[in-house]
Amino acid sequence: MMSMPKCYDRNCIHYMGHDTINDKLVQTCTAFPEGIPDSIAYGEDLHFEVLDGQNGEYVYENPL
Repeated sequence: MMSMPKCYDRNCIHYMGHDTINDKLVQTCTAFPEGIPDSIAYGEDLHFEVLDGQNGEYVYENPL
C-alpha cells in the first residue's frame, strides 16, 4: 500500500492521484504527470518554485 503524499494532505489543486507508469505505481500532478519526485511527494520540498524538468510553471496551490 502506498502512503498518501504531502501534496494530497496539503490539498494542492494540481495533484491528480496515482497512476501506473512503467509497471511502477507513482503519484502524479499537472507539473509531474510521469511521477512527482519523492522530495516533493514525501520529503521537505514544498514546491513553491518551478523546477527544471517539470511540466509548465505549476507550483503548489491551495484552492482556499
